Amino acid sequence: MVSSEAREGDGPSLTEAAVVVCGGRGTNGDFSLVNQMASTLGGAVGATRVAADEGWVDRAIQIGQTGETVA
Repeated sequence: MVSSEAREGDGPSLTEAAVVVCGGRGTNGDFSLVNQMASTLGGAVGATRVAADEGWVDRAIQIGQTGETVA
C-alpha cells in the first residue's frame, strides 16, 4: 500500500540538509508523516533500502551504505 510517495526534489537535498527525516519498513509505503515532519523541520526526506527496493520511494533518496551518506 503506497498512499504518499516521497521523491527527490520535494525539499532540500540529502547532502545539503541540516535535518534528514528517514522512513522505512515501518511506514508500509505511506510516507505522509515522514514528508510532513521533514517539511515542518525544513529538512530532507530520506528512506531505507527496503523502502527503495519496494518501490515506495525514488532510489535517489535512499540513505545508508548503498545510498547517500548523511551524518
